[in-house]
Amino acid sequence: MGIHVIHITNNCNRGGANHVLLPIIKELGNQDIKFTLAYLQGPELLKDDFDSLGVKTILLGKNPIKIFSQLRALINSNNKSKLIFHTHLVQAGLIGRFFGIIFGVPIITTRHYKERGKKNNLLYIMEDLSLRFNNSVVAISNAVKEHLVKSNYTNEDKCIRIYNPLDNIFVDSDKVITDSFNITCVGRLHPVKGIDYLVDAFEKICIKIPNAKLFIIGRDDGIRYRILEKIQNHSYKNRIFLLGFLETKDIKKMLSQTNVYVQPSLNEGLGISAIEAMAMECPCVFTNVGGLGEIADKGNNASLVPPGDSQKICEAVLWHYENKDESKEKAIKARDYIMKEFNSKLISDQYYKLYKKILNIKCI
Repeated sequence: MGIHVIHITNNCNRGGANHVLLPIIKELGNQDIKFTLAYLQGPELLKDDFDSLGVKTILLGKNPIKIFSQLRALINSNNKSKLIFHTHLVQAGLIGRFFGIIFGVPIITTRHYKERGKKNNLLYIMEDLSLRFNNSVVAISNAVKEHLVKSNYTNEDKCIRIYNPLDNIFVDSDKVITDSFNITCVGRLHPVKGIDYLVDAFEKICIKIPNAKLFIIGRDDGIRYRILEKIQNHSYKNRIFLLGFLETKDIKKMLSQTNVYVQPSLNEGLGISAIEAMAMECPCVFTNVGGLGEIADKGNNASLVPPGDSQKICEAVLWHYENKDESKEKAIKARDYIMKEFNSKLISDQYYKLYKKILNIKCI
């Protein structure tokens, strides 16, 4: 039997870490490796997607005794010397680390964020401090890696940077010409995404761009009511569209009609939505935080603005509106960069080599 990777994550829902796993698992389907997805709670909206790739899915629940029993049964039915626990996100990371130590199974954690806003949260503190028990920590950007190493949460020799892969649906970047000037943002409705600042910036943008429209895509994560209230009080409320969660194919359609993409995050480990926009050859405006500054390549691939600054967001969007040739050139550079650095084959190979290294299997 080959390598068996047990991914342990918070849920089997759309978005986030789970959508990162799908293209990697698909790429590694022909290798001597199999996968199990174990998750703490529902919803199970991606279960069919994982099932279609031959991935066994297990709902662990939150009862420690039940989790122990299910993981022990899984280990006993496999060759323990070929097993790896690969954890994602805070709660699942803590559980996977704890039981990995108990069962003597190697532990890899992919760190999908740099640091959380609530720094005094006990779970986040435990997550950071327990990373030292890992066999390896994968940082999704150089910014995340630098934070983890400088904070002494992990050793540099244990921490490897592997980017999140681009979904292959975004490889085709055909653009659609529209009558309006479409500004798009994709991100969950959470304070850390900085959407308030984009809505505020749109006030001044509309004065300069009469046909501007703003499309905000993403599931509610606690502030939808507040954003709706802000929109209702906006001078140009009829030009702002809060679309909620969309399927990947529908996000691609929206990006194909986008004139400028804005990621106004206050903190960001990498920003998979930003990568998708760059792949779709959208001129981009990012806040200079975490992995966003990294993929912008000092402004060569995207315009960079300070976090929490509506005026600077406005100015950057207007620059793209007024300098269409330079804006297009920057967008082409961005797409070329993403196709080179974020393709799923490259990133899947990096994970495969890491799995072999952890299990002391020689790479051919």
